[in-house]
Amino acid sequence: MHRVGIITIIMIVICAGLIQVAALGYVEIAGIKPDILLLVVIFIALSCQQPETIKAAIIAGVIKDMASSSVFGSYMLAFLALGLLLNYNQRRFYRERPLTQMLFGFCSYLFVAIFILGINAIAHRGLGLFYIYLNIAFKGALYTGAVSPMVFFVASKMSRVRLIHAV
Repeated sequence: MHRVGIITIIMIVICAGLIQVAALGYVEIAGIKPDILLLVVIFIALSCQQPETIKAAIIAGVIKDMASSSVFGSYMLAFLALGLLLNYNQRRFYRERPLTQMLFGFCSYLFVAIFILGINAIAHRGLGLFYIYLNIAFKGALYTGAVSPMVFFVASKMSRVRLIHAV
């Protein structure tokens, strides 16, 4: 567990939010973009202490809520739940391996997608286009998982958190 300053966390999350909103349109494949904010929350939850995780999840969730058409606050709750779950179990995971990072990106994207779908279903009293949404969520999870090692590397350099164990 590392102690990362709040200024550094805010800077990382805001940079990820700007990239998410402005630049990821250029790398979308079939209308699917990776979720950089989610990957930053995963990185902070696995690398930092609980107060930093809570702050990062709330800030990232609010940024994502402002840029989405979902019920406001749903991404904040989803990121907060995911961040606390990963932070609580962070010692059980070996986050240094790219395959593990990809698996976290994939599974976390699906978790957040199902969480958001549930909140929207409760708010709108119906599931709507459930199968189409899950198909898009699965493709987004694959793409997010594929870019997760690169995001983990950049976030580790920005926060000065080492990802490699000294052998």
